[in-house]
Amino acid sequence: MSQQLLFFFSALGAFNGLLFALYFLFSARTNTLSWRLFGGFLLMLSIRVGKSVFFYFYRDLAREYLQLGLTACLFIGPFLFFFVRSLEADLPRGQLRRQIGLHFTILLLVALVGGMLYSYRAEPQLWQWPIIPGIYFIWAAYSLAAAYTGRRFFSRVVRNYRNSSAHDRLVVFSIVGALILVTLYHTASFTNYITGALAFTLLLYCTWAAYLVSTKGVGGEIEEVPPASKPDLLAPSTATLLVQRLEDHMKEDRPYLNPNLKLAELAAALRCTPHQLSTLFNAHLQTGFHEYIAARRISVAEQLLREEDHLTMEAISQSSGFNSRSTFYAAFRRIHGTTPAKWRTDAAL
Repeated sequence: MSQQLLFFFSALGAFNGLLFALYFLFSARTNTLSWRLFGGFLLMLSIRVGKSVFFYFYRDLAREYLQLGLTACLFIGPFLFFFVRSLEADLPRGQLRRQIGLHFTILLLVALVGGMLYSYRAEPQLWQWPIIPGIYFIWAAYSLAAAYTGRRFFSRVVRNYRNSSAHDRLVVFSIVGALILVTLYHTASFTNYITGALAFTLLLYCTWAAYLVSTKGVGGEIEEVPPASKPDLLAPSTATLLVQRLEDHMKEDRPYLNPNLKLAELAAALRCTPHQLSTLFNAHLQTGFHEYIAARRISVAEQLLREEDHLTMEAISQSSGFNSRSTFYAAFRRIHGTTPAKWRTDAAL
């Protein structure tokens, strides 16, 4: 019974981590570069932890699976580092994507070519030294780089944990968790091998609990939004920064194509509170959230109406991010004062 419980709790983290990873990688609600990188980080961790669980209970596990789990370690640190890096406001998205492409291309080539030339099955001694220590070194180096890059998140959480944001806590817990796990796995010969899997289960639930407390109000305080009749103004520097973030996010990630986009989701992507974003729209941009997003969607619809004359209005409304044709028609008429069909005809003249 004790072995069964040990297997259950150690495998629980890997299984739930995999589910979380798939959500962040493929959900329309997390359609941003940062969340995709976080999903990749969780996926690599889950593969590594899953390999540990199965190897602990099934010692005759094929060496190809062992190689897969160890190769996943090569990408844990890079995914974490670029997740934290993507949260920097002053880093252009184009530059970030080039850096990601360069690092992951090199690592992928090393993993594929090295894995084929020196497979775990053919060269187990070579994997024991220096390949596996080298993999852990890369994991630790990128994680330490992530800690240095995200030092301001640590500062906010340490100085005032209660008022720190959900994203601050998520970044800190992720970095600390990655460093704890790489230490446990690197010292597995001196500790119990299954300790890393059990620690991952605990860290996963602690991290997610801290995040949910901040975002959903579970046991935490709910931020009060000042009445609309007394709008606050953001500091000029803050407003300028948020406008730049907003424009970059709209250009690079096009979140308005998600028909279920919410103000809170957009605020999370811009690393500000929903109240700050609402103030930015209402007091600084002189528009509302829904009006702003609708205008972005109509801009896409205009391009499709001009260039894709074979598309139906239903297809155009869906491709533009509207969840229904009636909503599309209403927004289009409000902006242009005419129907999409009439606008298309006039544009063709």
